[in-house]
Amino acid sequence: TEIYTLSLHDALPIYVLWHKDNIAISPDDHYKISSDKNKYTLLISKLEQNDQGTYLCKASNSVGTATCCTELKVIDKPSFVKTFESVSVAVGNPLCLECLVNEDTGVIITWMKDGKKIHNTMDCKLSFEEKTASLEILKGKLKDTGKYVCTAANDAGSSECSSAVTVQGKTLEGRVHDKCSIFCLKKSTFFFP
Repeated sequence: TEIYTLSLHDALPIYVLWHKDNIAISPDDHYKISSDKNKYTLLISKLEQNDQGTYLCKASNSVGTATCCTELKVIDKPSFVKTFESVSVAVGNPLCLECLVNEDTGVIITWMKDGKKIHNTMDCKLSFEEKTASLEILKGKLKDTGKYVCTAANDAGSSECSSAVTVQGKTLEGRVHDKCSIFCLKKSTFFFP
């Protein structure tokens, strides 16, 4: 809902007209026009994208005419067109999460990991360009494992997407078995002459 109010101070009777994009507005279910003493109001209920435009209020009486005008821009809350998937990477490998939003005007992107806000650092690069939000960790660490949430917000509301990230340690299993095999082999040579 959007409300525009004009207050006029004049003893003479005043005639007020509201216009949108130079077309007179007639009161209906969508546009409510009211007046109380010297206060004139235009109420737009259930604001929609096609309500965007230039609104003009024209007040006139026997002495003359006065106008005031304002621009109404209607924005939707951002929503995700493409989200990021759950991912697993090995320790030391880069990790990149990317998502695409449908709107970038006035949009603020926030990244969280396990409920804590992520900040731009030397190890973690955050960016939001051309409707693409990205988080890049140059070298994944075990501590980077967790639930990641990206929130896109503007004055109309917010949306979020989330996914799990797993950073796996490099296994030393092969090396342990090699050492064990060598040890057993050397030990067994002591039993044979």
